[in-house]
Amino acid sequence: MTQKSRMTRADIERVLKSKTRRVRTALFSAIFCPSVDGAPTQYATVVSKKIARHAVDRNRIKRRMRAALQHVSPPVHSYFIVLYPLKTVATVPHDVLMNEVQSFLQTLS
Repeated sequence: MTQKSRMTRADIERVLKSKTRRVRTALFSAIFCPSVDGAPTQYATVVSKKIARHAVDRNRIKRRMRAALQHVSPPVHSYFIVLYPLKTVATVPHDVLMNEVQSFLQTLS
């Protein structure tokens, strides 16, 4: 995932305050809204201390989500997407995580 496809903190707050939709899957929940200015789809991954106490584990979960997003095709329309992964993302096989992310992005298209 390139730096351009990552959201800033201000973007995340804007998504949370706007009219959004929430989708839950077996491995993560996602909040998303359509992009207003037609920018490419942007992602953010938020892992709280409730999910993973140690920073090493939180960062590992974020890296795994970024890697899965990098290898799947983006949705047809542009969105702002905030992902909240569960603790199981750290241990699930990579292909299972990629399939889950791909199926989520297909529901957006």
